[in-house]
Amino acid sequence: MPKKNRLNTMRVLASAHPALRGSLLLNDIIHELNRIAAAERSDKTDSWLLKVLHTTRALDTSLKEVLAHKGWTPTDKKTGKPKFGLGAYLIELQIHGVLTPRQRDNFQKAIVDKRNRYMHQAGTMPNRLEANTILNEMDTCLSVIFTNT
Repeated sequence: MPKKNRLNTMRVLASAHPALRGSLLLNDIIHELNRIAAAERSDKTDSWLLKVLHTTRALDTSLKEVLAHKGWTPTDKKTGKPKFGLGAYLIELQIHGVLTPRQRDNFQKAIVDKRNRYMHQAGTMPNRLEANTILNEMDTCLSVIFTNT
């Protein structure tokens, strides 16, 4: 699917999902999706890093809102304190049967681990293909989660 159509579809799906439809953060999620489109129009190397940043921020906030809507809170098993972040959200979605263990593992490797490398390791930059791959995986992840919640 062309990128523009994919982003439009993601905006529609987010806006229609019960967990996000009434969320105060829906506009922020839509704004992040719009920023992905803006980054795609640039051909600079930095734009690919921005695309990864906006892609994963939209996903992070969407998953956080889905979990809150369901009343599911990822917690640290040792301390009992709430956990935040994509990895914790994916685990919580697996615990509740929204994702299979294989899906969770695939999304962890394809989205979270790659995002962490680019956001936390100086000097690393995704290329265009890698940024597009992460966006594709995010699209798939959201589609699976929106379908199953």
